[in-house]
Amino acid sequence: MNIPVPNSDQQEVIVDAWDEVLGQVLAKVQDDFEQHCRLIKAEHAAAAAEARAMIGQVQLELERQIAEKLQRLRQRLDDIEGPRITDYVEGKITYHGQLVTHAGGCWQARCDTAKSPSYDCSDWHCVAAAGLDGRSPRVRGTWDPADQYSSLDIVASSSASFIAKRSNPGPCPGEGWQIIALPGKRGKQGERGERGERGPPGASLSHAEIDPARYTLALHQSDGTTTYVSFRSMFEQYDAERRGS
Repeated sequence: MNIPVPNSDQQEVIVDAWDEVLGQVLAKVQDDFEQHCRLIKAEHAAAAAEARAMIGQVQLELERQIAEKLQRLRQRLDDIEGPRITDYVEGKITYHGQLVTHAGGCWQARCDTAKSPSYDCSDWHCVAAAGLDGRSPRVRGTWDPADQYSSLDIVASSSASFIAKRSNPGPCPGEGWQIIALPGKRGKQGERGERGERGPPGASLSHAEIDPARYTLALHQSDGTTTYVSFRSMFEQYDAERRGS
């Protein structure tokens, strides 16, 4: 069967028709492809969001389990070793049951807290309050009736030592004082020591000079030293007495 060959005009029409059909097919394929890509991206975004949510839940659950295990471990350590006391650190979280020292006292946390221990804060229980400052004896030297003395002051009087029983103890010795040391007996005289070597001769006066302008007497010693004696104040006093008479 012989198929007639289209002429040039017919070929041009056929080619144009094919171009139009292929353009429509390609446009449809591209549109389907883009729509499929958008669907895949949406599915991936939803899957990623779901995965992030699951990871967040798993992380929270792990943190909760770790906190519970740490609490059990702390409890076991407290049961084995007894409660441990640490210094309180400002701003640091103190956990329930932990003992800390603060302002001279000992405090136990009633809950997990970052507040400072105090009687006004319900997060803390005072286990031991700070004590008062202790007093020690104080040495005051020789007893002086013009001075004021307090309890536990120590003084020396009549070659003995006394400690005050109370504040304002009164004269020493007396009822307000307790003797704590008595003078000892004179010891036995020791043996006479050997005579030491003779020392160098002392300095002697070599000559003297008078300075009338300054009312001064200069005493020159044989060792080269000079001592100055001023008579100005004596003459001024003499002159004032003479004028007054």
